[in-house]
Amino acid sequence: MEVPKAKEYLAILVDSNGRVLLRTKPGLVGGFFIRVEPPADKSPESAIIDSVFYESGFEVRVESVGNDVYFGARGMCGYFFVKLVGSDEDVRSDEFSVDWYGIEDAAGLISGLKNDSEFELEMAVLAEVSSIVKRSGAADSDRFKGLIGISEFESFKVVCIDV
Repeated sequence: MEVPKAKEYLAILVDSNGRVLLRTKPGLVGGFFIRVEPPADKSPESAIIDSVFYESGFEVRVESVGNDVYFGARGMCGYFFVKLVGSDEDVRSDEFSVDWYGIEDAAGLISGLKNDSEFELEMAVLAEVSSIVKRSGAADSDRFKGLIGISEFESFKVVCIDV
């Protein structure tokens, strides 16, 4: 996996319900997506895994690297698609300042960013998230809400993943 050269990297983490993990308030590095400027002694992949754990308590692994690099307030920003190690869990909001957001709610949150380049970067990444959600079939649609979480649906997801 070839990682594009960038000053900082962010994590895209989408749950099985098509929600994205974001900070509840913009961070010191970047906006609502969890981001990190890798120290010289760490790879970008290792730094993003550590950052996601530090900010959310979730253990993740890097699944793939994004093809594009975006320009933010701090310079070039690459991104990784990360996946939970284990199952989707509820965020312990009393311990961490992150939560799961649907695409529309995430867009509303990001629209509050004051810096234009940060807004554009995060909206471009959110477009990537939206594409992932559409491709995966995960939806917040009312017709699927009753199915999510029941054992038959979970078994069906496993079969689909195996196929």
